[in-house]
Amino acid sequence: MACASTAHSRRQHFRAGHTYLDGSPVEQAQRVLERLDAFLGETDSGGRMVSLDRVAIVAVVGNDDGAHHVGAELIQGLNDIGFSIPASGMTYWVGEAMHKTDYKDLPSGSGKTDQATKTTAANAARLARILADRPYPIRGVRAMSVVIDPPIDFPPSHGRPLPLHGPPCPTPRGTLSGAVLSALRQSPGSLGPMPPVAVDALSDDDLHLALYCCYELHYRGLAGVDPAWEWDPALLGFRAGLEGALLQRLRDEIGPSVCLADVGSALDELIAAASGPSLSTFLLESGSLGQLKEFCVHRSAYQLKEADPHTFAIPRLWGEAKAAMVEIQYDEYGSGRAASMHSTLFADTMTTLGLDSTYGAYLDKLPGPTLATVNLASMFGLHRRWRAAMVGHLAVFEMTSIVPMERYSRALARLGIGPKGRRFYDVHVAADARHGAIARDRMVAGLIETEPDLGQDLLFGAAAVLLVEKRFARHLLDAWSTGSSSLLLAGMDLSECAPHHDQNQPNESPSCSTSGLGPRDSGL
Repeated sequence: MACASTAHSRRQHFRAGHTYLDGSPVEQAQRVLERLDAFLGETDSGGRMVSLDRVAIVAVVGNDDGAHHVGAELIQGLNDIGFSIPASGMTYWVGEAMHKTDYKDLPSGSGKTDQATKTTAANAARLARILADRPYPIRGVRAMSVVIDPPIDFPPSHGRPLPLHGPPCPTPRGTLSGAVLSALRQSPGSLGPMPPVAVDALSDDDLHLALYCCYELHYRGLAGVDPAWEWDPALLGFRAGLEGALLQRLRDEIGPSVCLADVGSALDELIAAASGPSLSTFLLESGSLGQLKEFCVHRSAYQLKEADPHTFAIPRLWGEAKAAMVEIQYDEYGSGRAASMHSTLFADTMTTLGLDSTYGAYLDKLPGPTLATVNLASMFGLHRRWRAAMVGHLAVFEMTSIVPMERYSRALARLGIGPKGRRFYDVHVAADARHGAIARDRMVAGLIETEPDLGQDLLFGAAAVLLVEKRFARHLLDAWSTGSSSLLLAGMDLSECAPHHDQNQPNESPSCSTSGLGPRDSGL
């Protein structure tokens, strides 16, 4: 918001003592300042002056000297009240002394004054836009002084343009994501009071977008967001609250785990007992091209950063478990060749399908159950406390991959997609035959050998990924069974994306085997 203050300069004659004071504001301008003075005792919910983030400029007109003096008085007063003054924040016109011509009476104004006025207005508008996008920090601002407590160092980006690369900030979906995204548009250290977490943390759209944005700061960041937010203590504290709610819901659904003496056998039994809808079977047998595209849009949130969440766990392991994970991850990253990285291959699949393979392009379309599958991996990967859960998570990925990946490749072929578009899935069929054995016999066994007390955490991570993937698959199939899109923002055009059903086929979720299905059968 820009505030313009206009004053007339005049010569006041004081007969007593024959003193002349040149160039003082008229009574109306003084009255405005006096009324604005009331702002000094008012603050907003963050304890800031209510005039903060507002821009003021001064315009002085008259037919005598004193414009600079009037401007100085007004600018100082506005500054004291808390307004921000832009560069060249004053414009003025003064006529000849003792004449009665006013600026408003001039036929075309003054060329130099017009030019100065345009500059003042443009600078005010620019500063107002900047403050609207990045307001002054809430923390530490009190009345007429700024106190930073405790002392903090300037962030690395101080004085430099903020990064424009990275995915754009998404549209908020509620109070949680709205609070996070509003904070990220400001400077680190300015996080104010945050809303409570009172939603279903397993699938809520708002919570999982908020958590995803917090995690994205550890990956590629968000465009226009200061990188120093990554380790902002207050934001990390809020994120911990979101994580706590998610962990509690996972525990509620999974129940207490019993760590058997043979964790590898317990993991086998957990995978064998898993039940849930088979996305790969549905897409192979009856899925449309539009539904397969939707499936790829959902999976882009993870596949375009494939392997990155698990890589966070590598420095937290040692011995055989670390060596085994590194061997798996080396293949995931294309054995050192960028063109063969699994994330690159998935981008190729998206391009072949006519989709946007830009990292983060579809974030606004992805519902809570989809984001939950990515957030779970990020949460386990970013916490040393959950290193064993991350091992269990990756083990389930690798041990349940071959059959569903082969089905997805065949589904693409059935719909006319050539080898390049199918290569991502074909590579997984070949690689995961070896990865599954490495994961179970070396990574899992190696961790339990060095840290036997982490068996329960490992099985918890395995059960958690099976749970969120089951809910993800059900979300897609339930939407498709009603002829609806499984994505957010109805009307998204994926070209042939509208779900269709065979006239002779019931409009319901497919009837397919639901026993012994792992997350790869749900779509990874």
